[in-house]
Amino acid sequence: MKSLFIISTEYGGLIFSLTYTISLAIGIGVLIYKGYRKKYNMGSVILITLCGLVFFIIGNKLFTVTPDNWKELLIDQDHSIHSGKTILGGILGLLLGAFIAVRWLKFKQPLLDHLAIVFPIAMAVQRIGCLIGGCCFGKPCDLPWAVQYSKNSDAYHHHLQSGLVSFDQSHSLSVHPTQLYQIIGCLIIAFLVYRYRNYWKAKGSLFLFTVLMYGVLRFMTEFFRDPVANGVAGQTFIGLKYVQWSILIALLVIAFLMVIREKHYIRRVVGNIDRKINWRHYSLFIIVLFLLSTQWGWFEHKEKLMIMSVSVPLLLFLL
Repeated sequence: MKSLFIISTEYGGLIFSLTYTISLAIGIGVLIYKGYRKKYNMGSVILITLCGLVFFIIGNKLFTVTPDNWKELLIDQDHSIHSGKTILGGILGLLLGAFIAVRWLKFKQPLLDHLAIVFPIAMAVQRIGCLIGGCCFGKPCDLPWAVQYSKNSDAYHHHLQSGLVSFDQSHSLSVHPTQLYQIIGCLIIAFLVYRYRNYWKAKGSLFLFTVLMYGVLRFMTEFFRDPVANGVAGQTFIGLKYVQWSILIALLVIAFLMVIREKHYIRRVVGNIDRKINWRHYSLFIIVLFLLSTQWGWFEHKEKLMIMSVSVPLLLFLL
């Protein structure tokens, strides 16, 4: 059956880098803009944004490192193994980085909730790069909306090594456009979050609701994604991939946290926002700078650009 279209990945790396940068810029811009509009402490807002960004990038890559590569990464400081990315690790890193910063700075406002609607939109933009770049490709299928990839793609090389295509063929087999599934799914998530934005009361619950729905989306699309595109996480156990078991555990934890937070939610009247800069801001900034200085090779040029775009204004603000 003829596929929907054949995707050339000749400029896939460039397009992926572009959409990746745009998605990061969207998240950074929204957090800072919302913090300014809500008249939050901008020192705290930018610091939380910086911590969330750094931990997002690290988590995005850390969870693609295989057990055999941990020694090279931690002891030998070999950053050449950091080319892989997974948004699931990025989300976990974002939550961890933002949580640490919020708790340390004693920030009381629901900053991350302002990402709830824009996060799946940024994810949809990122998945355009994944679709054109050819990563996260799906399993072979003969559906009318299937896609094929050109010779220089991961899908083609996998099918060639598996004997599914011959070297004289110019493209891969027809595969599920799993990236397109996620683009559509992310847009639906953005609509649902907007539709039910007033349902959640506790601080952070709205963003956790977004993460919960994305986890469900990712769990479902993994059934159509080629296990090779998952790396080690694509191995199966009792009919599910390792990545799907990880998602299930994470979904249970998030759902439990949301239920507990909503059940014990007590509406508190927050007084005037403290906009003063204190020693907590300076100490956290120094810790983040130390982390960056020791692991600078971990980041790509576009990621360094995003980090600098937040760090430089923050430094000027603190001074």
